Order: sequence, then C-alpha cells, then structure tokens
Amino acid sequence: MPRRLIEEAFPLKKVSEDSKHEKNVRHGHISTLHIWPARRPLAACRAAIIAALLPDSGDPQERENLCRRIANITHWGTENGPDLEFFRQEIRKVYGGRAPRVLDMFAGGGAIPLEAMRLGCDVTAIDYNPVAWFILKCTLEYPQRLAGKKWPLPKSQVSSLKSQVPGSQPESHQLELRGAELGESQGDLAAHVRWWGNWVLEHGRQELAPYYPTVNGQPTVAYLWARTVPCPDPACGATVPLLDTLWLCKKEGKRRALRLVPDPKNHRVNFEVWTPGPKDEVPPGTMAGAKCTCPCCGVQLPKEHIKRCAQEGKMGAQMTAVVVDTPKGKEYRLPTAEELRAATQAETDLPAAAARIPYGLPTEPLPESGTSGAGRAFTVPQYGFKTWADLFSCRQLLALTTFARWTRAAREEMRKCGYPNEWIEAIMAYLAVLANRLADYDSTICMWHNSGEKMAHTFTRFALPITWDFAELNPFSGATGCYEAHVDWVTRYIEHALAALPNGTAVHVVCESATELAVDEKTHAIVVYVNILNTEWLLCR
Repeated sequence: MPRRLIEEAFPLKKVSEDSKHEKNVRHGHISTLHIWPARRPLAACRAAIIAALLPDSGDPQERENLCRRIANITHWGTENGPDLEFFRQEIRKVYGGRAPRVLDMFAGGGAIPLEAMRLGCDVTAIDYNPVAWFILKCTLEYPQRLAGKKWPLPKSQVSSLKSQVPGSQPESHQLELRGAELGESQGDLAAHVRWWGNWVLEHGRQELAPYYPTVNGQPTVAYLWARTVPCPDPACGATVPLLDTLWLCKKEGKRRALRLVPDPKNHRVNFEVWTPGPKDEVPPGTMAGAKCTCPCCGVQLPKEHIKRCAQEGKMGAQMTAVVVDTPKGKEYRLPTAEELRAATQAETDLPAAAARIPYGLPTEPLPESGTSGAGRAFTVPQYGFKTWADLFSCRQLLALTTFARWTRAAREEMRKCGYPNEWIEAIMAYLAVLANRLADYDSTICMWHNSGEKMAHTFTRFALPITWDFAELNPFSGATGCYEAHVDWVTRYIEHALAALPNGTAVHVVCESATELAVDEKTHAIVVYVNILNTEWLLCR
C-alpha cells in the first residue's frame, strides 16, 4: 500500500492554531447544535482526513503545495473555500472516480464524519451512546437527506406575532396559532425548523405568560435565587440564605450588588440592591466553602447541618433580585409581590401540567454521589436531590413540560398539513434539540455570570455540583439561553450543514458497539479520535 501524505507531511502549526481558534467560533459551528462533552476541532479533522486519503507523491514540492492548500481551508470561515473542491476532486481521482468510504466507530458529536462528508466521502458513523447517535442524526443524516430539497411553508408566519404582548392577541391570531396551512412559499430544512420552533414558542408564550409577569414595562431576563436553610440556634431560627457572592454585576462603570438586611424579629434576611464604589466595598457572601454564617445571629452553620437540612427537606429557596432589560441595558431590582406570587402559583399548577404529557415529570433517579463513573461528578444527591426533576424549580418544570407538550403537538399539525414523513422526522428531531437546550439553561444548577451579565448553563463542565445561589431564566426574554435564541443557534447550524454537504454523499448512522463491528474491504479509511493517557490522538488507518 502506498504511503499516505499524512505519513510524510502535515501543516501541524497552522492546523493547531486554527483548531484553537474554533473555541471562539459561534454561529453555524457543530458545537452550537447540541451540547456534547468531547467536541473535536473541525480544522484538525478536515486536515487529517485529507492527508490520510491522499497518497504521498514523493515530491517535496508537491507535498509543500498540498500542505499549503490544506492550510487554506482549516481556518473557520474558509472551510468551504475554493481549495475544498480541489480536494474533493483529488480524493475521487485516487479512488477511481468514486467517493471513498470513511468509518468512525467512536463518532460522538460527529466532527470526523462531518468533515469526511464535506470532502465528498461516504461515511459510516457509529457510537454506542444513544445520545451521541441522536446528535449524529441531527448533525449528519437529516441535512444530508434533505440537502437541496424544499417544501411549502405554512401560510401564517408565527414569528410575525412575537412583537405582540402575550395574552393580548385577538381571537383570530389565537386560532391562527392553533393550526397551520401550507402556502406557496418554499423553504429548506432550516426554514421549516425555524417556523415550527416559533410555532412552539408562541404557544408556550401564550400559556406561560402569567408566570413571567412584565413589571413597569421592563422585560424580565432572569430571577436570582439563594437556597436557604434554618439557623441551628433555637434562639434565632432565621431562614438563612446561602450565597456564594453578593455581586450582581461587576462591570466597570456599572457595579451592582446585594446588601444583606437582617430581620431577626421576623426570622429572615431581606435584601437591598446598591451601587458599590471600590470592589472591596462588597463583603463576601454568607457561604465560605460549604460552611455558612447566619447574618442574624452570627452562628456558623457547618456543612453537616446544611446537608442534614437538605436531606430532611428543609432546604428552600428565596428570590433575591430580578434582572430586567431596559433601554440602557440590564438592570437589577428587588422582586415585586406579583413576581413572588407567580413563582408560588407555578408550584400549584405544576401537577396538572405534568399530567398532560406522557410519563409526567422526569423522576428517574440521579446517579448516586461518590460512586464510580458519573456519580463522582454528581454532588447534588448529597444535598437531597434524588431525581432529575429535583434539579429544577416548579416554574422551570412547568415551562419545560409546556414546551414539551407543544413540541409533541407540532408532529400532528405537520401531518395535518401533509408533510412527508422524512420532513416530519427531521423537524421533530430538531424541535427535541431545542427542548434539550432550554433544559440546559433552565435548571437550578445555572448561575448568573456577573461579569458578562448573562446566564451560565447547567453543563459548563460535565458535572452536577450543588449551587447555593442560582439564576432562573425567563424563556421569553430574548436574552442568552431563551427559547428564541436556541431556535437561532440550531437553524444556523442546519444552514451551514446544508451548504457544507455536497450532493451524492451517503451517511450511515449506527448505534452499536465498536466491538461488534465487522469492517469490510470496501472501507477505505478508519479515522477516530481517542484519548490515551489524557492525551488526545487523531488516528487514521
């Protein structure tokens, strides 16, 4: 077998720089479709596949020329440049004018098979994890199946209703939202996912509006909370807020913080929002590690007391502040009585909402803390969190069950419109991705990024640690993490994939074990990313 180009030459420095740059890339990148813990740089995958498929000519000048051309398409934004078509043609020449077959038996998030398809190869992508299998279908299979195809969009554009106040639409608009009828306008896969994503959004907005009230005409971005436990001193008995920090915003020229206002008479701690000067004016929060100090009596609450209260169901939560959107940017204020009532009402209404979807709330048990595997990274069970539903507040669960119900309803609406089954399957998969993304940004593990003034999602690292103070997203805010933003992220990836995958490529996505795989002689290259002794290797055969 002739030696491959990758065995003799490779533009390693340029590929490394471009791979590092990808960490800052946003719209259209594979990482923006669905969270996955082992994302691989597209630049490295693209370059390695080219160099593994092309033979080495033995000519140093030819090697240098090929490496230069590879480097021309590794920086994000150049991946579909003129040299891409050159490599597609060169690769086909090597394999008798046919598309070579590339196998990745640990495909994960799909970086290697995506780049193989971009280069005109036929791909088999295998992963044993069903979540990875689902991501692979959304990353590769559906865009490949529907690339170049269009279907009539429904007549009424749901997005045109977004500017209206929730609950105030005339009856005609409400009827319009409940059904759809195909019009003359044609749309590709991205356009249909955007349309039906907005359809789900507007139904959710109408139903959930009372739980996210707008106060003084300022849209709510997020609600900030602190978990609470009772003070162990019987003479005090205050409800103690557990706060890692009192900072709300650390931006220069716009500093905001919470001030503790102990109220021993009523056995509680109140808050004020103030504007500090120097940063050292803001004292630390009530928490120091896993220990806490009661602001009312000064008694220390040891870690064991906090754990015991949590496990006995005595851990609660107190809303500390509300983040709102103003013409001058985000601002911070105390919660109103109306907002406190809305959060309480969600708890009352949750059982009925959960009963309207199959299987109800996600009551499957969390991995046990301290065990092997994922359990080592899950500390929340030590604090009374036993099921997945425990990771969400009642209002968050109400929002997620409502979005899940309207997501499921979209399937029947598409059938009524006469959508082909392959379009329904693909669109529903992406609507499920939207629901998944919303859940990632709407749990009690999420925190408020007080430097960037934005939501931090659940899996900033792949663990479930206890968070003392957390941020609750308004899914209709228009800010980071809201449902509308997820529609934009997902459809931008689909647009990129539809443009990147050439006609004629084939993809086979399989959920099975690599140990049961039989590799036949028709497979021209096996390309996998593996981790050996905490070092990542891209292996080509």
